[in-house]
Amino acid sequence: MKPYIIYNQSCTDMSPVASSSVDIGVASPPFNINSAYSIQPDRLPIQDHQELLQRCATEMYRVLIPGGIFVIEATDIAFSYGQITSLPGYLAKVCLGAGFGLIERHIGLVNYTGGYEKPERRANEDFITQGETGRSNTMHLLVFQKGVAGFDRVAGQILYYDYHPAHGHLCPFPKVLIDFILDRFFKPGQTVLDPFAGVQTLGAAVVRRGGKSIGFEVDPNHCRTAEHLLAEAARG
Repeated sequence: MKPYIIYNQSCTDMSPVASSSVDIGVASPPFNINSAYSIQPDRLPIQDHQELLQRCATEMYRVLIPGGIFVIEATDIAFSYGQITSLPGYLAKVCLGAGFGLIERHIGLVNYTGGYEKPERRANEDFITQGETGRSNTMHLLVFQKGVAGFDRVAGQILYYDYHPAHGHLCPFPKVLIDFILDRFFKPGQTVLDPFAGVQTLGAAVVRRGGKSIGFEVDPNHCRTAEHLLAEAARG
């Protein structure tokens, strides 16, 4: 039996996954800033984007085991349809509303060497957002837990990493971030689910560490790439 599976469908319906069967969820949801992540537009009407995040959080709460961990990476702020949104703040509201408790919050400082976060695109070298773009070099890593009420210890660290396009994806999970999450929360034999799986760089790392990976991804091209990377990881 393969230690991985990738579903070419939206995470708003994770019915193929049994309730209370996943140990860890890890997500970097679309920021809704019109970036070319996949064939699905990254510029949904704000209400549709919020509904996507809400339904994802509800489904994640269902599939996680009691005490399961849900890690979300999100940009500090997002500028969309003429308004600036605190995406981590909204995600915290959504996940707390779904029943999770917030237990940790880490900060990522991203120094993009390629892409839209260069100084000439209004985000400076000191990781300060400038101008009306609302694009930030500061990322938040929010850690929620099923079965914990409200806010618990909410401790955190500062991480430094970068993004590099790879395997036909604009910004797959960087290795520094993957290693931080898995070193901190993962044990061999556990199941990790990524609801916005992309090309499954995270899932491949899980498989190499002796775990099982589940992914949901709407882009069939990313799914085909993910299948290749996951199979390669399974072969060792």
